[in-house]
Order: sequence, then C-alpha cells, then structure tokens
Amino acid sequence: PVGNQLLIVDSTGTGMALYKYDFKKGIQTKLAEGINIEGISWSPSGERIAYIMVSDDDMMSGGNLYVQDLVTNQTEQIAEEIEYGTTLWDTTGERLVFTLWDGENRNSRIVNF
Repeated sequence: PVGNQLLIVDSTGTGMALYKYDFKKGIQTKLAEGINIEGISWSPSGERIAYIMVSDDDMMSGGNLYVQDLVTNQTEQIAEEIEYGTTLWDTTGERLVFTLWDGENRNSRIVNF
C-alpha cells in the first residue's frame, strides 16, 4: 500500500483483475484485467505500478510487463514473453528491476524512467 491506497488482485471467474482502492475517497478503480496478473510492485512515490499480465493473446508465450502511470493513466508495455516474473522499484522510483524465467535460468533486467 501507498498512503491511503491499496492494490487488490481479484478473481473474475475467467481470469484476474487488478484494482486500486482509495480508502480516503472510498473508490475502487479497475486498472487491468487478464488471465493472470503477478509480479506487482508500486513505485516509492505511488505514481507508478508495474505488473506482469497474461492476456488471451499471449497465453502460450507468457505474460507481458506493464508500467502504468497512475497520474496520467497511461500504460506502457515494457517487455514481453515473461514467465514467473517479479518486479521491484529502486528507492528513487526511476529504475525498475524485473526478473524473468527463460526456461532454464532466472535473468534480471533494469529499465530506466
């Protein structure tokens, strides 16, 4: 959680949805929906989230890594074909580290913002 907000992953019956809940305003906002959502992390400033999502289109090849700017509501795809990935922001929120499984090894990458 960041401040008075919380990220929630919920089952939709056919997949998963990612929501942001604002305790102060009492508002729940759907951010993403897919077959599977994992590797979620929130930037230290609370302005961005990163997550790995498998959609209908990429069920056979793994998920894609997305970064969503919660201020502008813009979502950018950062990487594709990620299986069993994790994400972590540095303390400044200017770099995102993600780890992916390539079928044999875990590999890490850094993305600068």
